[in-house]
Order: sequence, then structure tokens, then C-alpha cells
Amino acid sequence: MACSGVKLKEGNEVYDKWLHPETPVYMSYYMFNVTNAENVSKGGKPNLQQCGPYTYRQVYNKTVISRNKYSSGSLTYLNGKHHIFEKELSCKNCDPNRDSIRNVNLPFLTTLEIIIKYIKVKDPTSLSFALSVMDDIFVKLNLQDFHARTVHELLWGYEDTALSKAYGILIGLVKSRDPSFNIELPKMFALQENKSSVLYTIDSGDDDVDNVGKYLLWNKKTNISCWSDKYARMINGSGGVHYKPFLSKDDIIYALVTTVYRSFRLIYDSIVHYRGIRLYRFALDPELFISGDINGNNKGFCVTGKEKKCLPSGIMDLSHCDPTHAPVVGSPPHFYLGNKSLANAVNGLNPNKVLHGTFLDIEPNTGITMQGNRKMQINANLRNIKGITAFQDTTTVYLPIFWGNKHGRISEEDADDFKRDVRLPLRLSRAAPFVLFGLGAILILIAGVISYRRHHRRPVGTSEEKVPLVLSSHNN
Repeated sequence: MACSGVKLKEGNEVYDKWLHPETPVYMSYYMFNVTNAENVSKGGKPNLQQCGPYTYRQVYNKTVISRNKYSSGSLTYLNGKHHIFEKELSCKNCDPNRDSIRNVNLPFLTTLEIIIKYIKVKDPTSLSFALSVMDDIFVKLNLQDFHARTVHELLWGYEDTALSKAYGILIGLVKSRDPSFNIELPKMFALQENKSSVLYTIDSGDDDVDNVGKYLLWNKKTNISCWSDKYARMINGSGGVHYKPFLSKDDIIYALVTTVYRSFRLIYDSIVHYRGIRLYRFALDPELFISGDINGNNKGFCVTGKEKKCLPSGIMDLSHCDPTHAPVVGSPPHFYLGNKSLANAVNGLNPNKVLHGTFLDIEPNTGITMQGNRKMQINANLRNIKGITAFQDTTTVYLPIFWGNKHGRISEEDADDFKRDVRLPLRLSRAAPFVLFGLGAILILIAGVISYRRHHRRPVGTSEEKVPLVLSSHNN
């Protein structure tokens, strides 16, 4: 059957590559150090120093749970992930366990915002008194709006002993007035998850090969419930690895990015060449980041306040989606594609399409991503909070904390295999459609021949034994 070789069907090469990914995928983190924190505490403009990259290899482990249970052709699996630091791919002399970064005390700010929101709902008339009581506790424990932590602590988690003491006191005070209080304040805080397991259900392509890899469920859910309309909640696209064969410049593709709880739309940008392979570059559609006040299609992402007030173009409020309810917003790095006021509100940012844009470079005949970079930035929604000494004069600003670049690319050897074993037969098929390879045979060849040749050519146990053709499909 034509195209059967590119389906996620047990026993074929594509399935084996998907289940046991081999191509290295990396996450490079760039941290923002605030060099004038004391001045920002008094209302000054933040000066940012970008530090990095701190690069980690993402290691994945898939476990298939069921087939065809959700729908015909569905495939449900558990995707485990952990990170390993790659010194050689990181900045020179960088050590995440030693290097210290000063930025906003996000766990402290998160605690304040959670409690203030709770009081405003329960008893808004008592807010002033409650802030006074809380401030006494925070001052005695010397909690500040900015603090310094190592890169490792910021990324993978730490416990602030002073904040933990404050938690205990605050929860006791609140429950003495409201025994029903059951809001859990975060004791451990991390910008990322070092180890995680996520449940996905995807389309195997068994019924329609054009749908191979598309997400059907994320953690058993058919939509992303934290947004405010049907369009914004939709789960569209795949993990950015496999797309339909014979992709055209007019096609619009989608990728689900779970770290910011949103499906991103990508449109054709340009033709690029990598390792001698002609590729279509698809980049994020700039309309994705236009404020809902300007582009009505984005109104569903306006979740700030009762009036669903929209943020400036270029940022998304993630506080309603984040499990800790941290006051953070997502954006492209350096506020690329954003309102100029965002980057101008701080010193040290230089938005640049090449450096900060997200793109996938796809071989159009096969729909396979040969090179990709997914870049997103997390920013604190920092504001002054009257009644809390540590934040009463702090600058109100969307303050960058870090940005990450998830990236991977085809190896030189695999690129050579592709050019010889896939591109050449495709050219021959177009020049002489009556030759031995029909369309179905060519597509099956695309899916498996390179892997077959490698496994039959290389001696078992060598370092080059398992280097796959394409990027692996993982957690986002």
C-alpha cells in the first residue's frame, strides 16, 4: 500500500525510530542577570546581562500504553524525559552549579500574588490589614524582591528556607480565620522540570498518512482548558518532527508547544540549504503574538483580570495555565515580534529574527524536519505592591528571566545517506515515472532505507551505530 512505510505501525522503521529516538536533541538556556537590582527595587530601569548558553541533552523514554483505544489509528504513550548537562556545548568556563544569577525572587512574588488574589475574592475589605500582617513576617525573615541563585537551582528547583518559614506562619494565620483555606503554596520552585512523564495520544497515520504524528490528547485532555475560548484551547499539530509528504509553500503547519500551553502556527518563510539538502523553512506566524485587542483571533489568550484585558503584542499571560500560578508571561526571546515598548523597558535586549526566531527546516518531498530551533522566553510580570516593603517601590515591568532554545539537526552522515538513497530515487521517479520504483515504493524507501543501510553496514557497538535520520518526537 502506498505510504504505508511512513505510518507509526509496529514493525516498520519509522515506528522504531519514533519509539527509540537516537538523534540528539538539546535545550540551551540563556539566563538574564539583573546587574542593578538595588536600583530596580527603587523604581529604576533594569539592566540585563545575558549569560549562557547552558546546554543540556534531552533524553527521552517512550512507553506505549495502548493502540486504537481513543479512536481508530490512535496511539497512546507515556513520554519520560530527563536532562544531562553538556559542558562542551555550553559557554566557556560555565558551570550551572557555580554560576550565580540575580533576578526577581519569583517564589516570593508568586506567594504574594496567590494570597492577594485569595483575599480579594474572600474579603477585599481586609486586604490592607492582611498585607500589613504579612509584611511584618516578610521583613523579619529578610525576604527581598531580588535574590541570587545558581543556574542549577533556578532551572531544576530549590527550597528557600526563609520563604518556607513564612509559608507556615501565613497558612496558620489564614486558616485561623478561614478553616476552609486549601490553597497550596509552592515549597519547591523550578523554572523547568528535570524529570517528567507526560501522557500523549497521537494519530499513527494508519487511516490517513497526512495526519501521522498529530496530537489527539495531551494528558488525557482534548483541549488546553486554561484559555478563554474554543479557538485558543485547540490542540493542533504535532511535535514538529513529521509532516505530510509533498509539502508546499502554501501549506500552514502546526506544532504543539506544551511549555507555553499553546499550539503554534508556522508559515513558509524561505528556501534554505543544509548539508546540501534543499529545505523549506517554516517560521512562526507573526500574527500569533498580536494583541487580542488588535487581532480578534487572539482574544481567547487574553485572560488577565475579569475584563479579559489583553497584554501588549508579543507576550502571553501564562499565570492561569502554570500549575504554580506564577505571575509569568511567555514571549519569543528578547521580545522579538513584540511591541517595541517591551524591549525598551529594559536595557540589554536586541531582538533579532535569526537569533531569536523559531523555525523548522523541512525537506518538502518527505515532510521530515532536518533542522529545527524552538525558542521561547519566560518573563516575570513584576509590579510594585503597596504595603509590602520588599516590593513597594519595585519597577513595574515585564522582566525577562531566561529563554530556551530546543534544537536538533540531521548529522552529516545521515544527510549523505539521504541525498544518495532518497533524493536521487525521487529525481529518477520524476524523470521516468515508468521505472521500477513506483510512488509507494519510493515513500517506503524514504521511511526506512537509510536506517536499513546503517544497521547493515556498521559494526555493532561503534559510537556511530545509532544516529537517526531526523529529529525525535518528544515532550515539547
